[in-house]
Amino acid sequence: MSKCTIVLAVLVASVIVILAVVVPPLFNSPSQITDKAAGTWQEIGQTPAFIMQVGHTSGTSYSVTYPRWHYVAEDFQLQGEELVGGGGENTMNDAVKTITYDNAADQFAVNDKDGEHRYTLSRVTRPSGIVGVIREAGGPFPGLRRQPNVLIEVHWATRTGPVVASATSSLNGKFKVTVAVGRYVVVPVAKGDEMVVADSVTVKPGSYAVAKPFFSVR
Repeated sequence: MSKCTIVLAVLVASVIVILAVVVPPLFNSPSQITDKAAGTWQEIGQTPAFIMQVGHTSGTSYSVTYPRWHYVAEDFQLQGEELVGGGGENTMNDAVKTITYDNAADQFAVNDKDGEHRYTLSRVTRPSGIVGVIREAGGPFPGLRRQPNVLIEVHWATRTGPVVASATSSLNGKFKVTVAVGRYVVVPVAKGDEMVVADSVTVKPGSYAVAKPFFSVR
């Protein structure tokens, strides 16, 4: 065997080894959305701008809270560069919904089943929102008590504006919602014949405004 043949054989073998190491990972590389989906996302060009929150629960399973679809978290499954899920009861209420990730722009596009509703969302690095404690005023001393398990609705701009978020108060009456910058009215939903006292707050970039809604015993 000539020296040139030996050199050529060594070069070919080297190329084969390199391809064997490099090419499979390229074909089997994880989806970009796998590592980048989780977080807080905000609609672009919408007023009010709804917030979507995505959490990676396990494997190909994700938890998505997007008030246009549903006020509580829904289960989605990873399929390629998309998260696919169903359910919902709000504006976009088709059985199947998709969330498609654009790695170059670091944005999400959300669609309902028929593509009638489509929104683009960008990542929020410093979320903003509203925190507070719901109380009931009146009745026995001391006359101001924290109220657990109360539904809180957050309306855009006015009390009759669209509901952009909701939450249920914890055992100590606390609540927290993530919303875009803007003016909101926080309204507790009465369980009986209580008089509801809403509170208006202004949410600023990267911060959480404090709301003080309460019930008043009749």
